[in-house]
Amino acid sequence: DLTPSKWRYVPSGKQLFTIESFELKEEPVENYQPLNISLKNILLDYDTTLSGDNVNYVLNNNIDEVSIRDQNLGKLVFNLGLGHLNAENLNNMMEAYTQMYNNPEEQQQKLSEAGLALLKNQPTLSLQPFSLKNNAGENKLALDIAMSKEDPSAVLMQGKILSRFDKFEFNADVNKAAAEQFLISQEIIDHATPAEQLAEVSAKIKANLAQQLESAVQQKMLITSDNQNYQSKLILENGQLKLNGETVPEEVITQTLLFIFMGGF
Repeated sequence: DLTPSKWRYVPSGKQLFTIESFELKEEPVENYQPLNISLKNILLDYDTTLSGDNVNYVLNNNIDEVSIRDQNLGKLVFNLGLGHLNAENLNNMMEAYTQMYNNPEEQQQKLSEAGLALLKNQPTLSLQPFSLKNNAGENKLALDIAMSKEDPSAVLMQGKILSRFDKFEFNADVNKAAAEQFLISQEIIDHATPAEQLAEVSAKIKANLAQQLESAVQQKMLITSDNQNYQSKLILENGQLKLNGETVPEEVITQTLLFIFMGGF
């Protein structure tokens, strides 16, 4: 149940949604396999709390079975936390988003202003975790970020990206067998691989994955002790960003972000 607050778009309270099954089916078309999607046992558990002028969200999402074109991809868990959001600025952003404007540029300006104001309030973001678990194992990601008081615009101009964070931690756990099963299912979904070709295609996928994992270990992007389970940890410590214990120079971070912003990816 949600309780209204003095901010129109920021009520507080708990919401719980349970959905036994959800299916999305396409009509069959010649030379095209319908992209049928099936979700089973969906549980959405949301909690919104107000603390003074700030609002915090805990958004837990669980789906016991995700299937696409009859390929069971496994159980999906996506738990998201958003904290220390200024309720007034969030309300302004939602208001700008929902209202109709004759001038789209005016709406974009209001959204940008509200967004920058939110960032200045030192918001937090957590992903605990994002995971996909199938019969072979589990792959998961976790993220924990807290923004600092530094001005976002000034930080970008000075190239001091790391000073924008009070906390930054990213963890990845990769299970080789689970990744193989997921990639094989993805291949079948994308290309409707015939049964007689599946063994050959699967062998290629496993070989390519093994090569990519080995390359990532050599580049120190992943670490492993058994060549079956791999980990990666990116953490901000004492003003330095470290990847699996190795310091990542700030100029490399800046160059990478610029490359992304300029459309390199």
